[in-house]
Amino acid sequence: MEREADRVYCVEHVEQGGQKRCTKLIRLRVAGEAVFVELVKRDPGSGEEVVEELARLPREIYFVSEPHFGEFFAAYESNKLIAASWGWSDLLRELKARGYYVGRSRYMRASKMLIPRVEKTVSAGLSEDGEVIDPLDVLDKADYGAEPLKAAYELIRSAYTGRNAEYAWKNVITA
Repeated sequence: MEREADRVYCVEHVEQGGQKRCTKLIRLRVAGEAVFVELVKRDPGSGEEVVEELARLPREIYFVSEPHFGEFFAAYESNKLIAASWGWSDLLRELKARGYYVGRSRYMRASKMLIPRVEKTVSAGLSEDGEVIDPLDVLDKADYGAEPLKAAYELIRSAYTGRNAEYAWKNVITA
């Protein structure tokens, strides 16, 4: 299996020979089922590195753009959503409470820029063509089916317009 490329963000650099050389960077490194957030300090002369681990997070961690809820941070274990939050710091607190290592460093704020961005549906709902979307398998199709959800969608679309319809639908899918 091919190793995933590290993601890096330079936080300090020096001018050397007319070129900028990064002397301090934040690196996201994937290893096994974890993502390591590291602060790497490089000697501009020798290129020698000193690495400090800032956090150990789930491998599946993303900045998600979702059609019903907008944008947020999410973490998964074995394709199961374990934590989600609108803010990076809040997500890190949730992960720390679940036993993941999250160190105290001002560089953790900048690490959010390295998180992969994805478009992903995480909420149950209906597609534009009326098909049921259930990515987390949370709808009890065996007992209730999708018909009440379709009926609620049609009722909302007939009773509300514009942003009000969007807010009403969000209330239904989050209930």
